[in-house]
Amino acid sequence: MTEEKGTVVSTRRSNYPVRSVCFSATWWLRFQHINQPLATISQKIAYLGIKEHQPPIPHLSTTKNLQTARLAIADFNDALETDNTIWMGIRKKSIRTHIQQFLYKSMHSTHRIGPQWRHIPNYEDRKFCSTCNIPKSMDHILIYCEATPCNTIWSLAKETWPHAPHLWRDINLGTILGCGCLTFPNQDIEQHHDQNRHRRIPKGATRLLQILISEAAHLIWVIRCERVIQDHTHQESETHTRWFHAINTRLTNDKIIATLIKQDKRAFKLVRDTWEPVLRKTMDLPNDWIFNREVLVGRRLW
Repeated sequence: MTEEKGTVVSTRRSNYPVRSVCFSATWWLRFQHINQPLATISQKIAYLGIKEHQPPIPHLSTTKNLQTARLAIADFNDALETDNTIWMGIRKKSIRTHIQQFLYKSMHSTHRIGPQWRHIPNYEDRKFCSTCNIPKSMDHILIYCEATPCNTIWSLAKETWPHAPHLWRDINLGTILGCGCLTFPNQDIEQHHDQNRHRRIPKGATRLLQILISEAAHLIWVIRCERVIQDHTHQESETHTRWFHAINTRLTNDKIIATLIKQDKRAFKLVRDTWEPVLRKTMDLPNDWIFNREVLVGRRLW
């Protein structure tokens, strides 16, 4: 059914009202090259056309966080990334799914912290950090808050890092939000050359950096929520245990995927490049360590 302003597509379902979607003539001209009748266009193509015709309104907080991440990545990589690249970086396989969700919400500032409490009657005081007495923000919670063990967890992450110390940069909110896009620039690779073998930084080093930053940030958030919601006080020993549990969970998952699911040389090499330098800091690794479930970060083999 057609009208002067465009084409109307109506769908009727039992017990549901009629739904009509109007496509303007300008929009339809963009899809003339498909040479398909409107009735045969797939839902995917129609959905993309609707999104293009009605672009999303940019949110101020999201735009600000994207710029923060872009500048942090540029300071690390010496390159300015596009918004699309930053969003795709959040979906990197090196970042676990629930941490991807945490980073996505943090990028959109959807967590109920800080200013989001100022309009709720009788709860305006939750805008401020009870320990530091300043407005809460994701930047404050993940890096600067004295109530959560930020310094302890970031120190553990830095101690876990097995490569050259200058490759571990200062952590900020942009580094966390854009951790999926962090790579080592050429000058860092040249400085890290082995004098004897002229060995470059392995691919696993970039992946390990993304794992450590994402796991540390998410663990700080989880511990903060337990403290605020459950009123639980975490001892330093418990923080150490939680950190090694998170890292060893990643290590175990990588070993299972490489040895039981993929079972190819590329998967073996990626796991070895990522975790072998970490494990060699505390133990003499056997050749078949990737098949050994007892080989963990922070544990010695006797």
